[in-house]
Amino acid sequence: METNSAEIKPKANFKKVFLLGMSSFSDQLFWGIYNTDIPIIVQTIYHLSNTLTGWVMNIDNILGLVLLPLVGMLSDRTNTRIGKRMPYILGGLLGGAFFFFLIALFAHFELPFMYVFFAIFFAVSAMSVQRSPTIALMADITPKEDRAPANSIMNLMTGIGGIFGILVVGMISSVNRLLGFFVASIFIVIGALVVFFSVNEKRDAIYRSEGESEEPFSIFKSFGLLFKKENISLLFLLLSVAFGWIGVNTVETFYTAFMSMESGLSPTVGEQMAKLNLSIFFITFIAFSIPAGFLGKKYRRKLPMLVGLLGLVFVFGVVVFVKNYSIHKYLFALGGILWDLFIVNAIPTVIDFGTPETQGTYTGFYYLFSQTANIVAPVLAGSFADAFKTKFVIFPISVIAFIVAFTSLTFMRRIPIKD
Repeated sequence: METNSAEIKPKANFKKVFLLGMSSFSDQLFWGIYNTDIPIIVQTIYHLSNTLTGWVMNIDNILGLVLLPLVGMLSDRTNTRIGKRMPYILGGLLGGAFFFFLIALFAHFELPFMYVFFAIFFAVSAMSVQRSPTIALMADITPKEDRAPANSIMNLMTGIGGIFGILVVGMISSVNRLLGFFVASIFIVIGALVVFFSVNEKRDAIYRSEGESEEPFSIFKSFGLLFKKENISLLFLLLSVAFGWIGVNTVETFYTAFMSMESGLSPTVGEQMAKLNLSIFFITFIAFSIPAGFLGKKYRRKLPMLVGLLGLVFVFGVVVFVKNYSIHKYLFALGGILWDLFIVNAIPTVIDFGTPETQGTYTGFYYLFSQTANIVAPVLAGSFADAFKTKFVIFPISVIAFIVAFTSLTFMRRIPIKD
């Protein structure tokens, strides 16, 4: 139930959201180093093939597919002295930091690969545990109408964590792997402590439930919420989220390889241009996060989301039909802004379909669909690239995915936020 009386309208505390965002900062710091350094470790020290390296790097996606929705559901039914979300956030970040450092420590002493594998397994499991409860807690402490701006702050902190991880900690790690992982782990621990000591879940939650339930936990009953008649709009929104991620992930995965191998430019120039363009996409995405959230608040989210998806159809449609690589940087800059308009507003809208008792569950639904898309997209795009003998197919695939996402979103009739 809502803790505030009907006469007193709760106000968003964006400072609290910013401090909670240290969890998102820590999360992206972890993944930034993980995605760049783990392939190097397993191939240079343990001489894994590209295929085996790919499977190792897919562990987080597979675990996330299970853990992200499951932990979100469990957090709805948890009741401890420090809250229902905080145990998962604190435990996940601290556990992730510990096992992350063990990866580098085991590799440094060249212990058998099984040691490194289990450290990777537990590190990514721990980091998966904290993600859904973090976003659910953002929803708990923020009025519904302010969740888009609040989520934009979380996105901003995610972006800062990614940049800090790659440009600062990543540089340390490239010189001294063990020191780099140690520094990353320390910052993750600091992030966890900042969240714990600055956000008092019991005190700060605007939307609060008791957590515990006399009914036994049933994952099937929780998933059954997806198929309630009144949630048909939610299903269309989640399908839109999935296809949106397929569109972005397809390009993100194969764009650098296309530019290096098939653009007609020299491999080095093509690779550098691709990385620059992807960086521009990421930078504009970070820079426009806050405005995207406030635009979502002003226009009740659906309109900015539709504009974002339609704009992405245009951006990658131009890439398909205009073979001028020099304009890619401008298109990717615009693409980062348009993706902001969609994804910043999609997450809080999914959560708002739930109640205070089910916000963790609905957060898990979002991650279930986005995580599935991120697993499917590289395989789908790679299969089409093999079938058509060119990686250029990633662009029409992306356009089609965004068209499907846009079409699905138009069927979302119910928008579960207050005017």
